[in-house]
This record gives sequence, structure tokens and C-alpha cells, in this order.
Amino acid sequence: MLIAWTRYLGWGLFAVLVAVGATYAIKSVLSRRQSVRVSYVDGPEVWAPKGLTLLEVSRLRGVPHASLCGGRGRCTTCRVLIEHGAEKLHPPSPAEARALAAVGAVPGVRLACQIVPVAPTTVFRIFQPDGRRKHRTHASQGEEKKLALLFLDMRGFTARTTGQLPYDVVFLLNRFFDAVVPAVNREGGTIDKYLGDGFLAIFETATPESSAQAALRAIEGIAQELDRFNAQLSDEGQGPVAIGIGAHLGEVVLGEIGAIGQSPRTLIGDTVNTASRLEGVTKEHGVQAMISAPLLAAAGHAPAAELMVELTLRGVHAPLAAWPVKHAHDLAAQLDALPATGTA
Repeated sequence: MLIAWTRYLGWGLFAVLVAVGATYAIKSVLSRRQSVRVSYVDGPEVWAPKGLTLLEVSRLRGVPHASLCGGRGRCTTCRVLIEHGAEKLHPPSPAEARALAAVGAVPGVRLACQIVPVAPTTVFRIFQPDGRRKHRTHASQGEEKKLALLFLDMRGFTARTTGQLPYDVVFLLNRFFDAVVPAVNREGGTIDKYLGDGFLAIFETATPESSAQAALRAIEGIAQELDRFNAQLSDEGQGPVAIGIGAHLGEVVLGEIGAIGQSPRTLIGDTVNTASRLEGVTKEHGVQAMISAPLLAAAGHAPAAELMVELTLRGVHAPLAAWPVKHAHDLAAQLDALPATGTA
């Protein structure tokens, strides 16, 4: 009887093992039916669940794939050339089409973060991942934010320093920066870069609204500190220093630019160019600051139309409305006199 029971238990165990194996086989078949095969040129061939973007497939299966914007369609670094299966993909969305057109992409090139493979697909990653890049964090490669920034330039610097000794020029610049930069720092701003006799400052705060408000306070503080600095120059028998400030709010990309280990954090984008152009027109309008309408709106201010000027700036696609400020040392009082519209 024991021998018979042993035999029956052995067959029972065998049946359980067969059932487990069959279950796994069925699950594997069903999984394959609900999965898609992606083959990477010069890379692996992987299976992944349907419904994922190609970039998500790469991340899920550990396939290196460049993508600086984090897969939001805000860059083209994840783009691929579809070598097989392109006819099964959905057509590009308007946003993807604009991005591809901006880089002059040839037919068959798509953004990995925007396409969803539904059939076997073979792709070539245009930007081959560089093993050294693993030392860069996502934020260091590029982080998009909506922030306020300002360009400041000292007026008549070349004429003022012509014929002076180099050490005297450096001494004047450092005194000037020592006087006005603390007004930026007090409002949470930082100097992104010094540009000879000027600088670019950015206000990296929690929200665009607070960033815009900090920039406005900093402009007033700079003007007040400049008045005190000019009083000192007057006591020394020197002429006053004049400045021009261009302030704007918009999307910027912050990241490390340069070779690994030699790449300071900086910012780029159309907003930087616009702020620079605004600073450039302060001289022809005879004002101390030119503040863009988007920055004012974000801070909750809307000057009357007759107080604004519409500018056509070089390198800026559309006309931009801006508020010219003759003297900014009492900017807060001038803003209080404007109608408030709330934050934008």
C-alpha cells in the first residue's frame, strides 16, 4: 500500500509540475500577443507591453536612449530613424511635426517619446548614448523653467575707461558690481554670468509669479544702490554711472554646458535673447529699464496701453510690448499706481 501511495504521489507531483509549466507557457504566449518586439540597430532586441512609447520601452528594458527633456517632446535628442515598421505608426502630432521640421529631419525620423510601437519595429538611435554622459544628472543636462531674468549693462563704459590703466578699470567694475549685485541677491536672484561691464541675473523661485515679483524688487534695489554709488563717485570728483536694464519672463533651459568636468551651470533660450534686446533699446528710449509685458502680467501688473511701447526686436519673431521706466529707484510706487490684474 505504501508503494502504491508513493507511486500515486509521484504522478501527482508530476501533474502539478506539468500544470505549472503549462501555466507559464500560456502566460508567455498571451504576454507575447500583448507585447511588441523592438529591435535596435547596434543594440538589443527586446519585447515590451503594448501601449508604451518607444522611449518608455527603452527605459523599461534598460536600453540607453538619449532624452534631455525627460520625454515631454520639448527637444529632439531622442529621435530615431525607423528602418522597419514605420507604416504601422500613427502620424506625427502637430507638436512632433514642428519639432522635426525645426531640425530638418529627413523622412522616417520620429521622436521616440511620441511614437507607440504596435508592430515589430526596427529603429536606429540617431544620438548614440555616450557612456561618459552617465555622470551627468538629468537636471544638469537640461531643465526647463518659466523664470524672470534681467540683463544689466553699464552705459558709456568704453568712453569712460579709454586711456585708463587696466587695474583702474578692474577696480571701477568691481566697485560697481559690489554696489548693485547685492540688490539682486537679496531678492533670491543669482548672477548667471558677468559680461564685461554688465551681467545676466536669473530669479529661480518656486513660481513664475514670485520670480517676476522678485525681479521687479531687484530692479528698484539696483537703481537705489546706483544712486548711492554715484553719490560716492561725485564725492571723488568722478562722473556718474548710467545703466540700462532689460527684464523679461519666459521659458528657459538651465543646465551644464561644456565638457564634462568643465561645464558651469547656465541658461539658454529665447527668453535670454529677448531680455538682452530689451536692455539694448533702453538707450534709444532714454530710460533706465525696459520691462516686458509678460513679466509685468505675471507679477500682477498691467500698465495702460499708452504707457507701453511695442518693440520689434532683432531675433525675436513677434512684436513685444514693454514698459519703459525712466528712473527705477521708486519702481514700487510707480507699480502701485498701475491697475492690478492678478497673476497671469
